[in-house]
Amino acid sequence: MSSRPRFLLNYAIAALTIWSVSYLPAQAKLLSGHIEQIKEVETPQQEDPNTKSVSNSFPENYIGVWHCQTLVTDSQVDTVVKGTSLACDIQFVPDKTGKVTGQWIQPGWVETQISTLSWNPQEAKVDRTSYYFGQSMVQGGSWACRSRDHFIQLSETKMECQSYIDQYIDGRYLGRYRTKSVLTRATANQVISTTSAF
Repeated sequence: MSSRPRFLLNYAIAALTIWSVSYLPAQAKLLSGHIEQIKEVETPQQEDPNTKSVSNSFPENYIGVWHCQTLVTDSQVDTVVKGTSLACDIQFVPDKTGKVTGQWIQPGWVETQISTLSWNPQEAKVDRTSYYFGQSMVQGGSWACRSRDHFIQLSETKMECQSYIDQYIDGRYLGRYRTKSVLTRATANQVISTTSAF
């Protein structure tokens, strides 16, 4: 190819590049990095103007024991298969300051960090980190999960929760899986379950 056609081709490519950058919308978002480094944005439902959000507390409506049936809806983790189901109990109790805390009853798992935000009497979001010290998991490392949960109370006795969980072993990221849970309020004479977790 002669120098003139090559020059024209390079000029056309440069002009096209400048034109496409110049006309990108101002609000266009460019993403970079690994998928596990991109923070997911979840928009809560519209807040009630008469209700303000409360940090580090679940809604008072949640107080009590709830049976939780969880289904894995998507998974990028080899040890957590899509379609796997799990049952556990969650107990919501008020602390000395009046804030409502959540206690996941899953043998082998220990909650180490938890932050909660509720913005109306039915909804709350939770960011929690747990470590596994039981015997039923795959051996050979220290297992940890970071879970982001969105609870919505549908009635006095029913609640749903959508979650995504990042799985780690020895501090190494293994991938993410998603779950959907249905919670039903336990009656006073029902016993808290002892089902193990993922």
